[in-house]
Amino acid sequence: MITEKISVVIPFYNSEKYLEEALNSVFRQKTDIYEILLIDDGSEDNSMKVAEKFLPHVTIYRQENSGAAAARNYGVKKSKGDIVAFLDADDIWTDNHLDVLMEPLSANNNIDIVFGKVKIFISPELNNHISLNLDIYKNVDYGYLPATCIIRKRVFDGIGYMDTSLELGEFIDWFSKAKDSGIRYVTIPELVTYRRIHTTNQGMLKKAHYKDYLKVLHASVKRKKILHDQPGK
Repeated sequence: MITEKISVVIPFYNSEKYLEEALNSVFRQKTDIYEILLIDDGSEDNSMKVAEKFLPHVTIYRQENSGAAAARNYGVKKSKGDIVAFLDADDIWTDNHLDVLMEPLSANNNIDIVFGKVKIFISPELNNHISLNLDIYKNVDYGYLPATCIIRKRVFDGIGYMDTSLELGEFIDWFSKAKDSGIRYVTIPELVTYRRIHTTNQGMLKKAHYKDYLKVLHASVKRKKILHDQPGK
């Protein structure tokens, strides 16, 4: 029996096309959810109207456009549960997402994070040429992404929140800090999330954004050097 309270945090920005589908995947979960927090990151479309359709079963917060990291941080700070589960507004959870991720976490209090697998899918509005070029990304694989894991909230209390200066890679940076601090995580073989590629997020696959990932890598190397140089290490 699961006794921990689960807080679902969904940041959204101009996501009117996909938000309802994302939320429906949350409401299909069999595991009890304590609260669903929607963080509007300054949307300029009809995303808020879509979100309001789910009231009173969700709680909606709004902030000025500050990026995904800031929106996720805001959601974590507002959450009241023991476990945090993220979902991006354009992605979809499998129907057993929480069931399979919670099983190892509930069985071992020393485990802090559980990751599952992700499958990328191409949104129908992308033209055929782009879809063909992205076929390589459509395999099921482990994805160290916010939407493929559940996290004990105590991890945020221990290591802090995501770096809002990063346009991309903010979660990888945060997870790298968590690993360097000694948190315990496990991976499971089940598919837990479908990640959508669409007209406004293709950029995450472009080399122009690699600078953020290099910044994350350099920060991790620096942290490990500091730990290694400490007395007794």
